[in-house]
Amino acid sequence: MFTMFTPISLFRPAKDINYNFITAAYGVGTFLGVFLYSLQRILHAPEDVGTNAGNVDIIASSESIKEFSQSLQGLYLIFVPFFPCFIWSLWMRRNWLCKELDIDEHKKKD
Repeated sequence: MFTMFTPISLFRPAKDINYNFITAAYGVGTFLGVFLYSLQRILHAPEDVGTNAGNVDIIASSESIKEFSQSLQGLYLIFVPFFPCFIWSLWMRRNWLCKELDIDEHKKKD
């Protein structure tokens, strides 16, 4: 049966959806975004890392880290939409669990 879409229905949990799974999926996406952002910030080191030591290996590894850092630059932006979806899924999961608890308590009374 066709149901009318209303903005309120965005915050009303459906019976057939497992919001634990949705929250976990959005949580993984959010974690990846935070991880990639942190990795980018950590690897974005000053230019003179290793040049004071005069060791060729340190300079070579610094170049590879710089190249890796440049390849990661902005990659976290792909995962930014997961954060508001994660917040929404936490809200929906809370409502879903409350609804399930009410149903279970109602069945116990009968």
